[in-house]
Amino acid sequence: MPPEFWGNDSISIARVQDYTSYARSQGAAGVMIWSLHKKGPPSAQDIASTACSTMGMPNCSSPLPM
Repeated sequence: MPPEFWGNDSISIARVQDYTSYARSQGAAGVMIWSLHKKGPPSAQDIASTACSTMGMPNCSSPLPM
């Protein structure tokens, strides 16, 4: 899942929900966030929290260990 460290691809919370919902429907246990330290809205914390809650996991507001 973007954002990549290079290029101009951006991600939105709606895209995070779409990617994660699709992954879950295919039996995936999660998604990978590429370039976790890249800055920009939405934040890595927002992406991770959204993916977590969309996957139906608990404790989705826990801060990322950065």
